[in-house]
Amino acid sequence: MPARSSPLAALSVRTAARASQQEPGGTLGSALRVRPIPGKFNRLDSVSRSDRDLYRLVVKNPSTMQIVFRKSGAPTVQLAVLNARGRVLRFGGQKLSFPVLAGVRKFSLTGLMPSTYFVRVSTASSATVNYRLRLNVSNLPTS
Repeated sequence: MPARSSPLAALSVRTAARASQQEPGGTLGSALRVRPIPGKFNRLDSVSRSDRDLYRLVVKNPSTMQIVFRKSGAPTVQLAVLNARGRVLRFGGQKLSFPVLAGVRKFSLTGLMPSTYFVRVSTASSATVNYRLRLNVSNLPTS
């Protein structure tokens, strides 16, 4: 008779797979480095009041960055693009920090100069909020 897999064994396999995925840190120093740049990055994750996520992008050439952020339902999540010092970036005269209630938030930044940038995802909620973050960074053509 074949051995049956226990639900606990299946749970431990899923948990081990999740644990092997590097987690984005909550500080500039522990932020998850996005690679490759130029290139595409896709992440499913979650945040709560005690777990904010930061992603580090090291841009070496003038670039365009497209950001697509998706979540469903309450509570609100704050999405921000930060400069190398961790301050909210101003781009085209606008602060790049947005509340996301539900749905999709898309924007594109053209003309990013070489530097380190961070994308921060946070919430004031004690409940866990799931999200998907997609980043696409491409070098600007040189003349």
